[in-house]
Amino acid sequence: MTAPSLDVVVVEITNANNYSQLSHSLRTFAPNDVRDTILSGPLTNGQDPLTVLDIAQHTIGVLYILCVRWHTPLRC
Repeated sequence: MTAPSLDVVVVEITNANNYSQLSHSLRTFAPNDVRDTILSGPLTNGQDPLTVLDIAQHTIGVLYILCVRWHTPLRC
C-alpha cells in the first residue's frame, strides 16, 4: 500500500465531518517517518497546504501539519 499524497490528505481534512476519525486517519495513514515527510512538504502545485486550510474550520489538520514542521529538520 502506498501512502497518499499531501493533496489527498488536504482533501480529507477539508471534507472531514468526524474529527476523531480524522485525527485517527492523520495518525495512521502512513508510517511515522513517511507521514512526517508528507505532512511537512508542499502540495503538488508547490503551494503551502497551510494557505489552503482555514485554521477555524480545519484546526486538527493545521495542528498536525504544524507539529510535524516543528519536529522536522529544515531541508535547505
